[in-house]
Amino acid sequence: MLRHGDLSVVLLYPESATLADQEWLSVEFRNAGSEKIEIADASYRMDMEIWAADELRMTGNLASGNTYALFPHCWEVTPVAPRYVEPGIYTVSQHPSRYSSALLPIPSDHAFKVKANIHFRLTLADGTHISTPREGFPFSFRWEKPDAKGLATIEEEILAMLENPEPKSASVHSYRLNALLKSVTPPSLFRSPPPRHRYPPRRRMVRKEADHPALSRHRR
Repeated sequence: MLRHGDLSVVLLYPESATLADQEWLSVEFRNAGSEKIEIADASYRMDMEIWAADELRMTGNLASGNTYALFPHCWEVTPVAPRYVEPGIYTVSQHPSRYSSALLPIPSDHAFKVKANIHFRLTLADGTHISTPREGFPFSFRWEKPDAKGLATIEEEILAMLENPEPKSASVHSYRLNALLKSVTPPSLFRSPPPRHRYPPRRRMVRKEADHPALSRHRR
């Protein structure tokens, strides 16, 4: 997708995916050198067309993000840490995957064919600007309806997200959660029976107290 010296930026995507897949779309920063590379600024956006039965059904956007979305860990300290790509591979999966999943409709019967383009801009610390061509970098995949196993996975993820909110990625967390909730029926989230009360019924407790020796002496 992008290349400059030892640095390359690669988009990884599957042939097919469903809403049940969590980290199915990734951006990799690959540093083939021996020195870290500092990033001053970065941003991306994705455009899409959704096709079904050889007909264009809709156009719109997939994920988009800025430097914060691509290097969120740098904002965990004050002042903000420099954005370095160390030798090796740095992968960003959560933001593009969750954001894109939230913007894709769930197919009713047949899988959708998604034709997309990603536009990527990068500015290095030395002022070098790198970007994809004006038309972007093309890619495509099938977006399928989750099967029964996938729906069960979605229900488990919903409960986990409700129990463990992620304030550091609140926006993509809420986008993903909203999409997941729309894909299941509310009763399916509450199939397990309610927990049994840990204490005996009130009437039984009173009877036990009345039989206690100390209470018996008090009554006499």
